[in-house]
Amino acid sequence: MSSFKNVDHGMLLSFTTLYEQHCRDLLELVTTNQVGKVKSLMLTFYQDMPDSYKRLVHSVPELSEAIWRWDCTLYDTMIERFLPTVNQRLSEETIRNLHIFTRELKNYIEASAVQYPSYLVQRKLDVARIFAAKFRRQLSLNFAAQNAASILSSLPHVAHMSESWNKLEVDAVLDQTLWVCDCDTNEIKHICVQVYELLNSRSSIDNWISWIHGIVEKYLIKGGNIPNSISQANHYLHCSKQFLLKWNFYTTLIMKDITLQRTESFGSFQTLRLFLDDYILYLVEESIAQMNSELMQSLQLQQQQQQQQQQQQQQQHTNYYHPTAGPTPSTSSSTTSASNPHKPRGPQKHPPPTITSAMTASGHHHIGNKNNTGTTPAAAAPYQQ
Repeated sequence: MSSFKNVDHGMLLSFTTLYEQHCRDLLELVTTNQVGKVKSLMLTFYQDMPDSYKRLVHSVPELSEAIWRWDCTLYDTMIERFLPTVNQRLSEETIRNLHIFTRELKNYIEASAVQYPSYLVQRKLDVARIFAAKFRRQLSLNFAAQNAASILSSLPHVAHMSESWNKLEVDAVLDQTLWVCDCDTNEIKHICVQVYELLNSRSSIDNWISWIHGIVEKYLIKGGNIPNSISQANHYLHCSKQFLLKWNFYTTLIMKDITLQRTESFGSFQTLRLFLDDYILYLVEESIAQMNSELMQSLQLQQQQQQQQQQQQQQQHTNYYHPTAGPTPSTSSSTTSASNPHKPRGPQKHPPPTITSAMTASGHHHIGNKNNTGTTPAAAAPYQQ
């Protein structure tokens, strides 16, 4: 395989422009509910690609890395475009087309990229699979949010719910959970009071969403403390599991008490509970994904620092035993960089794709969202499993 350094820069820029336009065309079809044309577009793009570009894809591994990471950017843009908020209203036609797109995306890739490197095809399939699962999950959450919003916008429904909540036997619930959950009873009572206030104030779905965010922030994330070691990450994961188990245990007992009341508000509470349970699970999963991403970056930085320290120690050892010897060609660049941190360093090994610098240099680093900088490896983190 040829080296990336030997690739013609002009050809590289023209390929990035071509692939970016392909991503824009895909985004346009999906956002305008023309999902039926996606397969044809992908087949045409890959099968009619000029031979020079096909050889480029086959011979330069960095290009395959860049392609699937650009796919990440496209998929992130789609999610942001359709679901900027969890309760974004979508038409039935849009929801139907999005379900078709996420279900058929794997087949589209397999049919169109048959003559391309297996590594590239597998990477594109992996990213598409994770995107489809994530998008379907968020569509399901959006559906639950719309149902809950409908209940909360009905004054008669909310009035019945407030009356039923006022009759809730909180002490009886606490008696059943105390030895199992070992939670602060005052904190649980405070949460119950907050629910009553939300119902009495006829709060919208946005207020409930903000309240759930506050619950996760206070009892799980606790001020945004991100684990910086594997052991801390495992502890955070354990706490996340306990948090979800305790939440579900409390809500189950509360629904049991409401059921025994034989009240008209049971269905309304069940609808609200389904949304809150699903959303709080989503928030916890997102916090774990962010933790994993930041932890990996932190560990990589620590590893780089350790390698630099080892290189410096080796250089000092060499200078001690060979004081008259100048720096060898293999260490001159690292030694110069260490002595002058403001001087450009020599060739370094960075996480792929190194090729994304060409896309940025050409100005083509946005696909559909001006705030999206997803051509960087960090933006692809949610799709790396």
